[in-house]
Amino acid sequence: PITGILFILNVHMYLKLYIYTEQYIGLFLALVFAGFFLSTPASRRSPRNRLPWYDALLAMAGLSVGLYIMFYYPQVARDLGQLTIERVVLGCIMILLILEGIRRFAGWVLVSVIAFFICYGCLAAYFPSPLQGLPVSWERLVTYIYLDPNSMLNLINLAAGIALAFIVFGQCMISFEGGNHL
Repeated sequence: PITGILFILNVHMYLKLYIYTEQYIGLFLALVFAGFFLSTPASRRSPRNRLPWYDALLAMAGLSVGLYIMFYYPQVARDLGQLTIERVVLGCIMILLILEGIRRFAGWVLVSVIAFFICYGCLAAYFPSPLQGLPVSWERLVTYIYLDPNSMLNLINLAAGIALAFIVFGQCMISFEGGNHL
């Protein structure tokens, strides 16, 4: 929350630190992934008194996915159209982490719907005429979902900026017992 508040208040601009919004989103994504997988058990039968190795691995993978965006986004912005192996691999990891997080939070039905639409992005050229789309390679689709500011980063920006501000405001209201005196 502290980094989010500092970013929303544009403290980095006052300190003459010029960063892309996507770099902040990468930090937010890394912290959310790590916190989620360290605190949310994989299933009802998962141990609650210790951290399973796979949750620690998922948390580290989430950190690497977000920190890559944080540290390398200026270079990514210069050559967004280039497909590199690390971007494709990290994009695949991010998609799998998001699907696993959704599975833990909402179940398999929503994961199936999202997986269908991701597959549709690659296979739209093979659908019948009304549903047909342009062919897109898996590498290009994964890189787009992972790094393009018009895709997943835009959705995360909403959570990192707008939703965070409302959550902080709501917690302040609760701490000061706002609304209890009606």
